[in-house]
Amino acid sequence: MAMTRTKVILITVPVVALALIGGLVYAYRLPPFTKRGEIEASAVCTSLGDKTRAANALRKVLPEEASYSFTEDPIELEITQTRTTYLSDCFVYGNGKQLLAAKAETLEYNSTDEWVEEAVGQLAPLSTLKPFSAGDRAVASDQIAAIYVPCLSRGVNRHLSVIMWLKRKGEASSSTIRRGLIDLARSSAEYAHSAAKCDVEAKL
Repeated sequence: MAMTRTKVILITVPVVALALIGGLVYAYRLPPFTKRGEIEASAVCTSLGDKTRAANALRKVLPEEASYSFTEDPIELEITQTRTTYLSDCFVYGNGKQLLAAKAETLEYNSTDEWVEEAVGQLAPLSTLKPFSAGDRAVASDQIAAIYVPCLSRGVNRHLSVIMWLKRKGEASSSTIRRGLIDLARSSAEYAHSAAKCDVEAKL
């Protein structure tokens, strides 16, 4: 019996010790239980539109990281009688890794099919894209959301191409991530449509 009790003690002590260590690691948020960093609305790129709305969407789609940061290239905007040029780029990072790239720009394709194949298809497999209602054409997956937005009634570059490209997924379901990317694309499209002083309905 003494031998049996000794074996039980020898087995139990390491298990209890591991449990205690695991609890302490979790309590103090040491790796791999690092506390998720905050995605502050005030830090979100201007080109993503409503900052609170964008921050909420980003929390749904991004993986958990200890910290997040945003880099935004200066928005290019030129409006003349014959053309409008709009370009914005926003990049979201987590612990130094690029998680999401967002781009909105004025351009023109011969057809919406051509836009999907050239502008979107180079970033995500065409077979994964499903349509949703927005602009003249809109497609999304759990990796990308893109909208081809009518902008101008005259001149060249009469559409806005808005693309949210998620490079690293979070733990949410594919449908939740897709909805979050669509919300980001719509918010960015609304901002770009207003900033570029578009004169036709965005249909967002």
